[in-house]
Amino acid sequence: MDQNLMMLIRQCPFLSTLVVTERISTTTVLLLAYHGKNLKWLFIRGNAVIIKTDWKQGPDWTDEFYSWLKTNSRSYNLVEKEVSQILGYKWKFLTDKQFKTLEFNVHDY
Repeated sequence: MDQNLMMLIRQCPFLSTLVVTERISTTTVLLLAYHGKNLKWLFIRGNAVIIKTDWKQGPDWTDEFYSWLKTNSRSYNLVEKEVSQILGYKWKFLTDKQFKTLEFNVHDY
């Protein structure tokens, strides 16, 4: 699933909203935020995220980038802090209750 989401984010450069319903790693969350250049809204249920560095260093990644990825994928708080910086607003994982009641209009974005 993680690789499919990354392919989606790379193939759809104007994607502004992404709702992730599947289990993914903290590393994937960071990569989605980093590569989602026009991503404004990222909705992810915290209980579906596994703290894990499960990506090998990509051929186009610098050692510095891979180190940033490994360091910041070690905790939920670090991921939330980094995603907040990337998206430009205070971002948090959603609770199960918040995720179940999630409503948004894609035409508003």
